[in-house]
Amino acid sequence: MDTDLDWFNRAKREIEQYDSYVERLRHLANRQARESIWSEYVGDQADSESGAFRRNSVAWHISEAEAYTPVNYMVFAADAPGLRVRNRVTKLDSLNSSFKKDLDAAEATYGLLPDPQIVERYIEVRVPGAPVETSSFPIVPVLVVGGAVVLGLALLGVFSSKK
Repeated sequence: MDTDLDWFNRAKREIEQYDSYVERLRHLANRQARESIWSEYVGDQADSESGAFRRNSVAWHISEAEAYTPVNYMVFAADAPGLRVRNRVTKLDSLNSSFKKDLDAAEATYGLLPDPQIVERYIEVRVPGAPVETSSFPIVPVLVVGGAVVLGLALLGVFSSKK
């Protein structure tokens, strides 16, 4: 017979598994399959039949137990309130089992998206014979505008040497 501590640990494992399946789902290569599995196993957090609601309700009971020092495993006790909590853990376990099967099948069929790569350094390689690109900074217009400003200031007498 499982103790309250066993149920608490089981609940934590189920949360970790669910979260890992959601993360794997985010990397599924086929968008339509990804959205379909998402709606079936994650869904809307406000819907009491959704996977997200089930996950969050079990997580709330874990946080309720961990709010005490030492941890109050009695939250998962076999009496009436604890039995309801244990039923939620069992339902999440069942959901995780189906979620894993469907996710494994979809990954085998469609594959995963590649992980994003971080570019640390940009190296420009010139191909021999290729035209040389000019600078993208507009040097000539800057010189013309700068010269016009200096000429305008000189006409206004800013540079005069009157004492």
